[in-house]
Amino acid sequence: MEREFEILAFDPGPHTGVARLRGGELVTSETVTLTGSDRGDMAALYGRLKTILELPMVLTPFVVIENYHTVGPMSREGMLTIRLMGWLEGLAAWEGYNYRFQMPSVKKAWLTEATQLLRKHGASRHERDAVAHGLACLYGLQPSQRGEPE
Repeated sequence: MEREFEILAFDPGPHTGVARLRGGELVTSETVTLTGSDRGDMAALYGRLKTILELPMVLTPFVVIENYHTVGPMSREGMLTIRLMGWLEGLAAWEGYNYRFQMPSVKKAWLTEATQLLRKHGASRHERDAVAHGLACLYGLQPSQRGEPE
C-alpha cells in the first residue's frame, strides 16, 4: 500500500512562495512578500503559515525548502533568503515535521504541472515554483522510488 504525504513547499526569498499539497492535489498556495524587517517579516510569515496549517492536516507532513545558493558577493535579498531558509528549517524541526532542501533545478521538470494545478488568476511565479518543488518532492517520496522520508 502506497503511503501518501502532505507537502509544505517553500520558495524562500523576499517574495516567498508557499504551497500545500495533499496526494498530488493543491490544497492552497500564496506568496508572502517580506520587507526586510526582521521581526515584522517573520511574524507576518508565521501568521500566514498558521492560517495554512490550520486547514485539516490528514496526511503525514513533510516540508521541502528550495536550497538557495549564490556565487560572488551576497546581496541583501540573498542574506534574507538564507536567514529565511534557516528559520523555516528551525520551524519544521520545532513542529516535528520531516524536511529536506532541494536544489533549484529540481523544480524545472514540474513547472508545467505546477502551472496547471494553480490555474488561479494572479498566482505568482513564486507560488508556481513552490508547487513545482512540492510535486518533485512528492513524486520523489513514493515508496517504490525512495522509501520512507528521511
